[in-house]
Amino acid sequence: MNVLIFVTTMLMLLAVMTYARIESYRDFSGFKSQFEMYMRETERSYSNEIQEKRYQNTAASKRKPGPDPDNQKKESEKACSRISFYLFLNKKDRDSKLSQYQQLLELTKILMQDLYGEDEFLKKAEEKRPDFLDALLNALVTSADTLPKGITLASPVDLASLDLDDEEMNTVFYRMLKGTIEIDAKGTVDGYPSILEYITLVNKTKIRVYLASTPLLYALYGSPELVEEIKKERNTLYRMVKDEEIEKEQASVQFQDLFRGKQRPNFDDSILDFSISKSNPRDYD
Repeated sequence: MNVLIFVTTMLMLLAVMTYARIESYRDFSGFKSQFEMYMRETERSYSNEIQEKRYQNTAASKRKPGPDPDNQKKESEKACSRISFYLFLNKKDRDSKLSQYQQLLELTKILMQDLYGEDEFLKKAEEKRPDFLDALLNALVTSADTLPKGITLASPVDLASLDLDDEEMNTVFYRMLKGTIEIDAKGTVDGYPSILEYITLVNKTKIRVYLASTPLLYALYGSPELVEEIKKERNTLYRMVKDEEIEKEQASVQFQDLFRGKQRPNFDDSILDFSISKSNPRDYD
């Protein structure tokens, strides 16, 4: 009789312990399931965020082009302080402005050579292919021409999404877009700038000499002394216009008379604009 009571008691204890373990396992399984669901959602959210950033920063898109980066309030409807890649990316307009397209292509090549010609990544590429920059720019134009219908490049950053169909060209162009400017503790500047500082995609095929940066002026004129003269004169005219000592139109004519025709022989007046405004040229150096 005592044995029967003992056995019954042990069975009841085992049943209670088994039930407790089942409940514990059920709770754990529920928690694990919820945790896995949470991690899947978090991973999906993170992946979406990464893709969104990639889209915003590098992907060609259907977005409309943003505002003019020069913020010049339509002072000059057809001119810009940067090189416009508009004709490189729009075949229809390119065919009707072939001379300007070819000159802007040449100007871009000179600028790239000036900015990156002493850097190893371009030197090595040109050692193997002396016409490397010509080939790179032609590949860029070809890649833009073959974009799927409805896809456009909304900003210069979107150029990173173009496949130049050549690993070395893709690498070199990526380095140009990225740039590597570094300033040490002593204030020493090292590296090279991004080409994005000098280009735009807006439909303005003329260069505003009045607001062009120093590297772009040098690419246009090829003389450090002449570039300094241009910068000095435009700063003087800016102060005069700002102080209302002279009208913008008169200042523009004066500026044009001084520097028209002095550009490199590669370029004619069709890609130059000499209009003066109340924008401070020092802000564009």
